[in-house]
Amino acid sequence: MNELLRPVLEAAERDPNVVGAYLMGSHALDLGDEESDWDLVLVIREGEPSKERGPQLEVIRATLAGIQSPPSWQLPAHAHARVLLDKTGEVTAALEATRPIGRDELAELYDSYLNDFYRSLKSWRRGRELGARVKAGRSLWWLGEFLIGLGGTRAPYPGAWTGRLGDLEPLVLEVARTGDPRLQQELQAAVERVATRHGFRDVYDAWDGDIDRVMEFEFR
Repeated sequence: MNELLRPVLEAAERDPNVVGAYLMGSHALDLGDEESDWDLVLVIREGEPSKERGPQLEVIRATLAGIQSPPSWQLPAHAHARVLLDKTGEVTAALEATRPIGRDELAELYDSYLNDFYRSLKSWRRGRELGARVKAGRSLWWLGEFLIGLGGTRAPYPGAWTGRLGDLEPLVLEVARTGDPRLQQELQAAVERVATRHGFRDVYDAWDGDIDRVMEFEFR
């Protein structure tokens, strides 16, 4: 066990108000380096949430009720957290409940990707480079969450996506680097095949041909 965590966890074990503890962030995914903080969450049954930040360790106190009903922005962190202490099983159950991702949410992610793809290509065609590049970049966030989520588990934050996007990862990276509309078209064609294979053709068809039209745009 990391020596920064040991005294905190030993005290947590003795504290009757602490239900459990878990790691979030890069260290929970074994991706931490010398610049990575340790983000340790102590789950308390009663009391006010709080944070204590040291040079390398941040200790977050969260209520059990809070982690059982987390805000949407915390779901990726909770879905990939690592439980270090669980006195009752409630902490593990709460975190495991955040991992699955359902069809409705996946469909929304795919639609959001298509929306930003569509608007990026229209911006490129109109010569609005800044908007085109911003929308291209944002489209990839939705796309990454969609592609990873097709495996049934919610995606982590983008810093942990490397190696998780399958055969499309090199092309996703090139679009991220360049925003090139032709590469975006190539990527979208490949995404369409993947999405259709997984039963999301209805999301594409709901665009009533708009995506097909921007796929026909020609760029030099």
